Amino acid sequence: NAHKFPLDLAAVEVPSING
Repeated sequence: NAHKFPLDLAAVEVPSING
C-alpha cells in the first residue's frame, strides 16, 4: 500500500490490504 487510496491511510498498519 503506497497510499494509492484514502482508505490505505486507515489501513497503513496492514500492508497490501487493498492490493
